[in-house]
Amino acid sequence: MPSDRTNLPLSLLDAARVLARGGDLDAKLTALLDHARDLSGASSAALLFYDGEADRLVSMDGATVIDPGADEDTLGAVVRNRRSAFDEGTGRRELERLAPGTRRTYVPLVVEDDGVAAVEGVLVVGFADGARPDELMLDALGALADMAAVAIRQARLKNALTEQAEYQERLAHTDALTGIANRRTFEQMLELEIARASRHSGPLTVAIFAVADLDRLEREHGGAARDDVLRQVASTLAGQVRLIDTVARVGEDQFGVIAPGEGGLVMARRVRDAVAAIPPDGGMAVAVRAGLAVHPDDGVTADDVLGAANRALQIAQTQAAGAIVLASGQMEPG
Repeated sequence: MPSDRTNLPLSLLDAARVLARGGDLDAKLTALLDHARDLSGASSAALLFYDGEADRLVSMDGATVIDPGADEDTLGAVVRNRRSAFDEGTGRRELERLAPGTRRTYVPLVVEDDGVAAVEGVLVVGFADGARPDELMLDALGALADMAAVAIRQARLKNALTEQAEYQERLAHTDALTGIANRRTFEQMLELEIARASRHSGPLTVAIFAVADLDRLEREHGGAARDDVLRQVASTLAGQVRLIDTVARVGEDQFGVIAPGEGGLVMARRVRDAVAAIPPDGGMAVAVRAGLAVHPDDGVTADDVLGAANRALQIAQTQAAGAIVLASGQMEPG
């Protein structure tokens, strides 16, 4: 233990500054563990994260996992009661590697939200040669545990906010029903791909596929059958294009593909045939019609190319299921 107790406030102030500094969570917790050893004169110190949903304690390196309810021992009681405790024995064998010592003090990392206390982890401090902390030192370790709890809670809140932001970002670019890109993303990618094709003087095909007889399917078999077919078509379409192509749902019954380079018509035929191989739903065959436009022949801007593809689709809609129509006027019946 420190020989001069007057240094305790200064030492705790230095530890508090750890939270205000930059750096990742591991760096902050490692610094706080160093302070715990220095303040208490302990031979070792370790920290266990508590996963409340799984009811388990996990070491910082993830290599040690402890079930706090497996044994009716001091460590388990600390988690359940949220109170510090001193273990006169060696405790669990898993702790020998983390906090060697003949005796250990366990200090819970507790935070409160709206008056509800929650355990974020446990500070484990190992002592040798029969040493143990007195009340003043136990309070100091409790203060360090509070700092560690705040650091962990801040990190978890930050991760939660990041995950939420990423989820919202995915929602903004993804069609909720099919899981592929939505129209907004399709239009953004079309602008980018046309700019790239213009720089490299290469062709680019825009294909719009419309699922045939979707309204009839819904009338006869319900909305669930309709949604199931849309998901199957989306999955099939995504599986038939290249990684560099963009696939999106661009309308209630329509899907779009942006295909840089040559081979747009070949791609459209492949998609049409793959959709036709989907097992019939309620006796109704699944089919698509398609309209294709090529940049720069059928338009220079994104609006021009997309408009040409949609006009070609309108013509295809007057033909039998499986028809593919190019903006140039070429027609391939289904």
